[in-house]
Amino acid sequence: MKAIYAKYPRAFLLAVLLHGVMLGMLVVSFDWTAKTPDMVPPEVNIVKATAVDEQAVQEELDKIKRAEERRENRVKKLERDADKAQKKREREQVELKKLEENRKKEQAAKKKAEQERAEVEADRKRAEVEAQRLKEEAQNALEAQQRLEMDEQRKRMLAEESQRLEDQQTRKLIAEKVKYTALIKQKIESKWIQPLNAKVGMRCTINISIIPSGRVISFKIVRSSGDKLFDRSVESAVNKSSPLPIPNDPRLASEFRNIDLEFKKE
Repeated sequence: MKAIYAKYPRAFLLAVLLHGVMLGMLVVSFDWTAKTPDMVPPEVNIVKATAVDEQAVQEELDKIKRAEERRENRVKKLERDADKAQKKREREQVELKKLEENRKKEQAAKKKAEQERAEVEADRKRAEVEAQRLKEEAQNALEAQQRLEMDEQRKRMLAEESQRLEDQQTRKLIAEKVKYTALIKQKIESKWIQPLNAKVGMRCTINISIIPSGRVISFKIVRSSGDKLFDRSVESAVNKSSPLPIPNDPRLASEFRNIDLEFKKE
């Protein structure tokens, strides 16, 4: 009975309640004044009624038991369905978690790829800037080298031109010097009266000091011919030739401030 109560508590209590109700009805319907033996047949009826009631109760209990079983089956089914739903939700949660993790991984991979692309782009731009800088430096160096070469070439050309002009001027000065030296000697020789006893080949060298106006301010024999008359004749010719022809160019005129001339008997 304890097992039945433990398994079907509600059905057991309902059966007890029904038995109590029936017992109450029997008690109420029983005639407590009757004392004769004629009361035996009613006792049989009471037993039958009780048996019938017990059968009804049993049927009711069975009905309740079946209802309880159906309820328990429904509960079990609901529990199974709930468990399935829970497991399904758990699987869905796992799938959602995986999807979220995959999404995060994809986002992280995408972010990393974008960062790498940005770094590559930054490196490319830095490389372009560096290449442009090197190109500009190379261009500047080339232009500087070209300017240097042009300057060197210009300097060489100027130096060559200067040398050429200097050479030309030197040649011109030399030519002028030769010219005026010849003019001076020619003028002195035009005034030179050679002694009668002068011999061919006789010669002497005289140093003459001349001021810019061409006037002779001094003279002296620096290498004698060995004949005093011959030497004095040259000195006299120099003295008579003053002023001597002097070039106008100051650079050349300075060359004639002090000159040595040789006179020879031809």
